[in-house]
Amino acid sequence: MGKRSTVKRPLVRLALVWIAFLLLCRAFGWKLRPVSEAEALLRKTAERETGRAALRGVLRGRLESLQTNSSGNMTLRVADAVFFPESKPDREIGTGRVLVYFSPRGSPEPGNRVEIKGELSLLQTADNPGEFDAAAYYEAENIACVMEGEALRIADARTDRVAALARRIRLRLSASLRTVFDTRDAGLLEAMLLGERGAVDDESEALFELSGLSHLFSVSGLHVSFWAGVLSAVSGRLLCLLPLGRGRRGRFRGSFAVLRALISCAGIVFYMILCGGRTPVSRAGLMLLAYQTALAGRFSYDLPSALALAALAALIPAPYALFQASFQLSYGCIVLLGCALPALTRGLRLETNGARTALVPVLLQTGTLPFMLWHSFCFHPYSFFANLIAVPFAAFILGGGFLAALLAPFVHTAGLIAAGGVHFLLEGIRLLCRLIRLLPLHTVVLGRPAVWQLCVYAGLVLLGTGMALLSRRTEMGRISELIEAAGAGPIRRVVREARRSAAVLLLWLLSAVCVFLYRDGGQLELTSLYVGQGDCHVLTLPDGSRYLMDAGSSSSKAGSKSVVPFLRYAGVRTLDSVLVSHPDSDHINALTEVLQADGLRVQSLVIPAAFFGAEKCAALVAAAEAAS
Repeated sequence: MGKRSTVKRPLVRLALVWIAFLLLCRAFGWKLRPVSEAEALLRKTAERETGRAALRGVLRGRLESLQTNSSGNMTLRVADAVFFPESKPDREIGTGRVLVYFSPRGSPEPGNRVEIKGELSLLQTADNPGEFDAAAYYEAENIACVMEGEALRIADARTDRVAALARRIRLRLSASLRTVFDTRDAGLLEAMLLGERGAVDDESEALFELSGLSHLFSVSGLHVSFWAGVLSAVSGRLLCLLPLGRGRRGRFRGSFAVLRALISCAGIVFYMILCGGRTPVSRAGLMLLAYQTALAGRFSYDLPSALALAALAALIPAPYALFQASFQLSYGCIVLLGCALPALTRGLRLETNGARTALVPVLLQTGTLPFMLWHSFCFHPYSFFANLIAVPFAAFILGGGFLAALLAPFVHTAGLIAAGGVHFLLEGIRLLCRLIRLLPLHTVVLGRPAVWQLCVYAGLVLLGTGMALLSRRTEMGRISELIEAAGAGPIRRVVREARRSAAVLLLWLLSAVCVFLYRDGGQLELTSLYVGQGDCHVLTLPDGSRYLMDAGSSSSKAGSKSVVPFLRYAGVRTLDSVLVSHPDSDHINALTEVLQADGLRVQSLVIPAAFFGAEKCAALVAAAEAAS
């Protein structure tokens, strides 16, 4: 008889093949999703005319979800939509999913069939390198068109009961949080508990970002795992009160496990709907559903297969999600911690808790650095220490915030007591972030790396890891003698694990990072940024010096949305001079944000003598002195 062939982990292989196919399509510019009729029509109109192409008319479709921001405006997602142009009301144009911005004049619910009158256009692409690209971001959700809604009518009031219930709970919890927390804390807790990041204040967002703690107020695997653990423990306690939990000789243990898994799975799915089904939430939720299913069916749980299942579930309906930072970082961290970490600890014999604790941040920093540089153009060296201190308190913040929101409508004093503890922890984390901001090199700007730099970095990391593993294998005899001589004391055990091969690997990985320090130079380059009605130019001389000439716009957010992202994209860490032509708002109102940007140093500010005493220039000089 011939040998029976088996395919190990078929889901992993299928996921890798699908990802390779998507990368190939991206490399050759092939479309990964069908183009709707409305999208094609708008693109043709944009090619014929100058400016923004738009169509007025009525959009009809099913309301999939809606969110309300801090100012009261709604963002609707309409699925299965068709558009009827105002010029030809009998013509039906397919649009697919559409994003609609609308000022509320009613109370639509998810599942309603709606008719929205307004202006349909394509989502805005980035005007400058480094800017947020709304078209690419929503393309990952199969959305290409956006509408500015003017009037809304509910054609069919039937609702999606689960989604509508989740929205009502989200609104109740948000209102309850605002009654016991101040505006800053309530905004952070809405983001951490419900995924509503729109209410997070700018200061907290900047502080958390420069400390590498942004994932704390973005619902991810950490939050889903916490709530899944709480739900599993509570359901287990409740089921123990039933006769099923007290069966003799395990008679009812199978039913007990199945009921517990069903309750946990239902809670996980509902929490995914409550938080809007974002990529990190979906990944963690699907993996936990696979775990609960394996637990109930008494199957072995294989983490790589569960991760592959979640990736296929995300990428088959929405292929462009592969190129978003949320997907890459969320799945990349699980690959590093769930797959690479166990292999390295076995291969390097780093089996103590102290050694693993030291290896985890090195592994995460090394593995996620290319993604961080590609999407945010900088990294934060102290993020390991910040996470080491802050992450253990995340469970207390989540539990305390949820408890305060539940108690506030019924026992306001108890809600305030719970809120006080949470406020203390949040203020402690903010203080930690401010202390990190005082340290040198808290933000290192390296710019977007070239593809060859990514390839060289990956090659060096793999080569260094392979050399370390090979070195460990060849030195086992001598290491065994060292282990015996070291004894069993806790201090000696930690020292014993810091072996030569691990130290060599760390130094090798640090040297691999140097590949990102290389930047092309030797050319005269002038870049004029599009900032709306205003001026902004970046000049690079052949000797590598860089100058910023004016930075102003009709938009109040041009500095943080356009100028600073471009400077980070280009890897600018030092501006030799910032030159001001005259102190009109459309020339200087973005300069304050540039002067105060983290990771950017301005050597000098040049203002014409005729305008030096002007009020606007005085404010600019004060900002420059505060940033120096």
